[in-house]
Amino acid sequence: MQRTRHALVEQARALTAEHGLAGFTVEELCTRVGVSRRTFFNYFPTKEDAVLGTAPPELTQEEKDTFVARGRHDEDGLSPTLLGDLVELALGWCHDNDLMREQRPLHKDIVRNEPNLLARLFAIGETKERELAHLIALREKLPPDDPRPRLAVKLVMGLAFDAVDELLADDNHRPFDELLYRNIEFGRRLFGQHLDITPPTGTP
Repeated sequence: MQRTRHALVEQARALTAEHGLAGFTVEELCTRVGVSRRTFFNYFPTKEDAVLGTAPPELTQEEKDTFVARGRHDEDGLSPTLLGDLVELALGWCHDNDLMREQRPLHKDIVRNEPNLLARLFAIGETKERELAHLIALREKLPPDDPRPRLAVKLVMGLAFDAVDELLADDNHRPFDELLYRNIEFGRRLFGQHLDITPPTGTP
């Protein structure tokens, strides 16, 4: 199954580089790989997803249940393992995406030249952020209007996207996990500093 998925990603990127995203159809991609349309849609919901190599943005029900069940609450109302569990989810999601080292330069150039792909990346990110924020609220038993789930997701996802940018750099030789853990550790230390200011009235 992974071989078919990799072939679809590789040929979708090659066709996009040759003809542009609008210059080929799903049928032409399937013919080049030697699979049916039905097989294609078992792997990817759209042609854009095949070019990006992105898995569907939904977590499995088992992953959702495990994440919510791991919630343990301290005096601040947040479980002390929340950051680590969010990082593990981010790692799992990024590992499901097809950023093969030999494909990185082609992937980067295609995304830069195709606005629709960039828009699809943002849409996937927004979907993932909403899903994770909802799960955090369930896990931590927070009301829907509490800003902490949204802010936690934006922090971790922002650091993850920065790690992806560095991963795709021409001179990078470090694996994604190492880059993400470095970013997370820096963020943890930065936000652990004392902030010697007086917050506006009403700030929690």
